[in-house]
Amino acid sequence: MMQLEEITPPDPRLAGWDADDAPVAMRCLACVVEPKQASSLIRELHDALPASSGGVAHVKRVKKGDDGSLRVVLAAEALYDDVSNEDAYQALLTRRSELAREALEVVLVPAQPPVTRAHFEQGARLWPLARPPASDRTASPTHDDVLHTARQRLEAAERDRVQLASLRAPGTTPKCAGGGAVLYDPLTGCEPLAAADELRQLIDERTPPNHPLLHAPMLVVRAQARRQREKRSEGAPPSEAYLCTGMDVYMTDEPCVMCAMALLHSRVRRAVYRRRDSEMGGLGSVESVHALSSTNHRFRAWRVVDGGS
Repeated sequence: MMQLEEITPPDPRLAGWDADDAPVAMRCLACVVEPKQASSLIRELHDALPASSGGVAHVKRVKKGDDGSLRVVLAAEALYDDVSNEDAYQALLTRRSELAREALEVVLVPAQPPVTRAHFEQGARLWPLARPPASDRTASPTHDDVLHTARQRLEAAERDRVQLASLRAPGTTPKCAGGGAVLYDPLTGCEPLAAADELRQLIDERTPPNHPLLHAPMLVVRAQARRQREKRSEGAPPSEAYLCTGMDVYMTDEPCVMCAMALLHSRVRRAVYRRRDSEMGGLGSVESVHALSSTNHRFRAWRVVDGGS
């Protein structure tokens, strides 16, 4: 049975959490304070030593001990010497004896904010966390939908690869260019667009079949542009959406970085491919173009797990 995995780049937020959802601990300095003095001290620390300056904004400042005592976390131990030299904090030291360096204790807190609800609950056992995660990392809600159509559509992409190879000189194209691709529009259900069909059109227009930019993913994007031009020539109003908004592309081979960026710019909804490209792959192998945080569009991508048939 075919198996798919969603391609998700490493999440730096998870560096502070073990596989069993336990937090990686960070050493911090804290003071012991009388319960009646805790509120006023926290108000003063808000200006004199903000939690963000001390690297502890993701945890609550106060933890109640089993003996009823309160500990107020000040800063990460590694940052304390620098942040405690600020004039406002030095002035506070003259009024608060519990902040004297020799009176401070080392406490352990979660090193990073929680990413999942399980992190929040596990981390709170070490030290109370300021807030739960805004959203949980859950399994892809569309995985079953992708799997349901993947076999048939990847078989169509494989047929497209064979047709493309017949149109080109043998041995002249890298993996991405030599692969096949088919573009689907699930919203309108219109006829899928195959890369080989577009290449035939270009050959008829006297474009060399081995042009270096005519990789299969680029060809299906060009095919969609051609379809839109034909619709406009028939009187259809121009679309306000991007070229491939809401569309899915199925490919035999992982697109190179250039093609992955073309798919991103054309605003595909998701991409599925069978074979990885460890040298030039732009969807998980070399780069993860589909998930770049610096772009204003991201799309989801899946690949066939090794051994899937």
